[in-house]
Amino acid sequence: MKKKRGSTVALVVVHLSSVDSYAWQVGQEAGERLARSIVEAVRKHRGPVYIVDQGWDGPLESTIKRAIADVPVTWMRFDEEVQEWDEFLPRLKRRLTRDGVTRAVVGGVWYDPTLETGCATRVYLYLLRALPTEVDRSIVGCIGD
Repeated sequence: MKKKRGSTVALVVVHLSSVDSYAWQVGQEAGERLARSIVEAVRKHRGPVYIVDQGWDGPLESTIKRAIADVPVTWMRFDEEVQEWDEFLPRLKRRLTRDGVTRAVVGGVWYDPTLETGCATRVYLYLLRALPTEVDRSIVGCIGD
């Protein structure tokens, strides 16, 4: 997405640690492809980058972290197994607002094209109610892949 005059476009990558779960479920090659695409998107993005992460360890997650270590990223810890979405989502929105974000691009795991389930789907739908938001299909792990 190109930055429009007067707009700040954020890249929000949801549940980076789940890239390893995605690879386990749909295949290592698909997981590695998603990891490379996320790295490329983060490195190319010309605006703030927010990565929501559960803090789980995994080889693909570690590879991504190393590959973007020199990129300014805002890391936000959130694990829906021990925290509530109803607390996290407003915190994410407040952070984006505070940072002057006017548009968002969402990626990460899991995204459901039918918009019924998935963490990336949930973030997308929440942000969409507050500001122009789109999903970058090249950097999401889709349910049904």
